[in-house]
Amino acid sequence: VTVGMKLRLSASHWTASYGVSQKLMLDELVRCGFAGLEASLADLGPDAAARRRTVQELKDRGLRLIVGVYSNWVDYEGPSRRQAPAAHLALLERQLDEAAALGPAHVNVHGGDDAWDDASCAEYYEGAAVLLDGMSASHETHRGRPLFHPFATARHLAHPDLRLTLDLSHWHLVCERTLQEDRDVLLKVVPRVDHIHVRLGSEQAPQLPRLKPPSDAVLDDHTWMWRHIWLNKHRLGADEVFATPELGPPPYQTDGDASALWDQTLETAGLIRDVFAQTIPPS
Repeated sequence: VTVGMKLRLSASHWTASYGVSQKLMLDELVRCGFAGLEASLADLGPDAAARRRTVQELKDRGLRLIVGVYSNWVDYEGPSRRQAPAAHLALLERQLDEAAALGPAHVNVHGGDDAWDDASCAEYYEGAAVLLDGMSASHETHRGRPLFHPFATARHLAHPDLRLTLDLSHWHLVCERTLQEDRDVLLKVVPRVDHIHVRLGSEQAPQLPRLKPPSDAVLDDHTWMWRHIWLNKHRLGADEVFATPELGPPPYQTDGDASALWDQTLETAGLIRDVFAQTIPPS
């Protein structure tokens, strides 16, 4: 057992870049104690040369990189298009090639389509496993994807190589309930989680304006799940775990106060640090 497993928090480019220059954003990450930046390829720059420059700026500050890649509906901009698994895998392969050239610490995959049947999902996850072989990577439990719902995710765990980025805010919204009565399913998911996106939502909103959930059950769902994930990693001897407070600007931010976005991010980071400190013994 590894004593003193470390929590490595990254800031989301979606959050941290709002209204500031790249230099100011990266300097602020260092000042606030973040270990890295999570960003899509487009966030990092319009072409390979620009992305390399951004990565060098990260390295110069001792920051690590988590890259978000997509099998379709890139950066969730514009309409979603129905495509077959082969088309998803072709784009995913191109994005992974570009991401790998940047030397990321981890890759977060937005992959697949919630409209697929089980056979299409199997084709996609089996193909993705080949593309991701040897990489630190996980698929996000995101709306619009096959992992949009806890019970659907549990079924897809039949694919032995499927690793997960957990974002419970999506599941609260899709299920329109807290998950107190579904913890048997959540426990099946726990061993597959390698990365966490931290955002408190509710049964009716993907993001709350402050850390004031409508009920204690919402917050308890998150903290219960985080603790079980971390304890599992600790038992396995992991020396570090990843997490990203991920909050979006308006209209995702329902109170419309973009000026408070970074303060809300720091508040969320403080919450997950406190829960981690209560869960894992220090070295």
